[in-house]
This record gives sequence, structure tokens and C-alpha cells, in this order.
Amino acid sequence: MNNWEKFYDRHAKEYYKEPWVGNTVQEIDFIEQELSLLSGLSIIDIGCGTGRHSIELAKRGYDVTGLDISDKMLDEARKKAEDLGLKIDFIHRDATNFNLDKIFDLAICLCEGAFGLLGLDEEPFLRDLKILNNIHKILKDEAYLFMTVSSVIPHFRRWNEEDIQNGIFDIINNVETFKMEDIYPIDAKDITFKSKSFTPIEVKMLLKMAGFTTLAVGGGTAGLWNKNKLLLDDHEIMIIGKKV
Repeated sequence: MNNWEKFYDRHAKEYYKEPWVGNTVQEIDFIEQELSLLSGLSIIDIGCGTGRHSIELAKRGYDVTGLDISDKMLDEARKKAEDLGLKIDFIHRDATNFNLDKIFDLAICLCEGAFGLLGLDEEPFLRDLKILNNIHKILKDEAYLFMTVSSVIPHFRRWNEEDIQNGIFDIINNVETFKMEDIYPIDAKDITFKSKSFTPIEVKMLLKMAGFTTLAVGGGTAGLWNKNKLLLDDHEIMIIGKKV
């Protein structure tokens, strides 16, 4: 089991207490406006978690499928969708290894829901290429991919030589190895995490390798994505790609 799956299974019931979930409406507003979406389009939410983006999209009339590695997170998503009378197909899959019969008009992969969340033995660059290849297979020609990934730039500004020597930050692969027991003493107990952050050119290269062209690169943090220049302190990179 990927350690992130173990954590999110434990953390599922607490996830909606996280501060960033309050930005869901603004995030979907931005995607709708930026891509000029039409109601009824089919959308897949990769790494959907408890379904906050899937649910907001379904409220607005889209045909939504959510996919996530954590079955417990999906249980919470299903409950919320059912309470709201929304029909959403939530699927328990690893984003690196899935096939679906359905073809979609748009894929979203937001807030590091799947991208960059490494298992302890996974190859960082190749893992995320697998995700993009899987997304490419299930999109219609010229369909959009809207994603946000963790920016490595703030990490470069935060870590020091001792952290690199101690293996906390792998400067070659931009991978951080860490624990979160101080933040989540129960849910993260005895779990070691690995996550990859990205430079913009890495993401553009991955997209090109998977058969996408990059239309826009911007910055921001949950709820504040934009098409302005990426800033040094932006925690996320916003990417809009298109299947070619």
C-alpha cells in the first residue's frame, strides 16, 4: 500500500477540516471561466479525495467521475454526494494504473491529489508520467487537462545543505522525505512520506512526453490560481494542457 493511501484512509473523516477546502467554489469558478465550460460536459477528477471539486462540478450540471487511491476518502465523497442528491461515479483506483471505458471532455488533477505523491519505492519522474499517459488515453482529442502541482521553488528557499546531506531533500529529483506526526499525531503515526515537487519545465516536459501541449503556466495557492507569472513563493504551479 502506498503510504499516502494509508494516511488518507485514516484522515478521511477529518479532511473537510483542512483550511484550503473553503476555496473550492473559487477554484471551480476559475476553471469554468478559463476553459469556457459548457454544462453537461464529462469531467474526470483525478485524485478526487473526498470529492469537493467533483461535487461542486456536479452541482453545476457536469457529468463527473472521481478517481482516488483512498477508499475511505471515496466513502466520504459518496456520502456527501448522496446527501446532496448528486449522481457521481466515484472509482477506487491508483492513478498510475487504471483503464476506463469512458472518454472525457476534461480532466482535472488538483491540489496534489495524485501528482507527486510517491510511494517509498516509486521512481519520481516515471510515476507521474504514468498518470499523464493514463489521462491521455481517456480524453477526447483536443480535450483540456487542468492541473496544479507542488512548486519546488519554495523548497529551494527553505531547505539547506544539512537537509540535503541528511536525505530530507533530494535535490536531484526534487523529492522530500518527511513525517507529519506533529501535525497529524494519530493519522500520520509511524508513516514516512515522500513527495515530489516540480519546476515548470519538468511539468511541461512530462506533458509533452504524454501527448499534451502546454497552453498556460501560472502560479498561486489553493483558490488563488491565476495566469500571472509564477512567483518565488507560490506553493503551486497551475498548468493548462491540451491533448494533441
